[in-house]
Amino acid sequence: MAENRRTLTRENLPELFEWIDGKAHWEPDGTVSGLAVFTLAGKVKAAFGDTIVRDSRGRFRVEHTPEVRALLGSGTPDVTARGES
Repeated sequence: MAENRRTLTRENLPELFEWIDGKAHWEPDGTVSGLAVFTLAGKVKAAFGDTIVRDSRGRFRVEHTPEVRALLGSGTPDVTARGES
């Protein structure tokens, strides 16, 4: 199976929700701001505009947009790593 990459948008959220078998990420005000993706690094939030990648082994990772990476700051672990051992 080849790597499959999909960018999360408001329009494809229901489709990607099913694809990753994940959960919606809810904000305190009750709005959905992305998806909770289960990765080798743990549960990672994919915000709108981020790319969700399913590798050839069926594992997921999130590649954040530059804007999201800037918000996360340098103290946040790199969740885009494949995490292969």
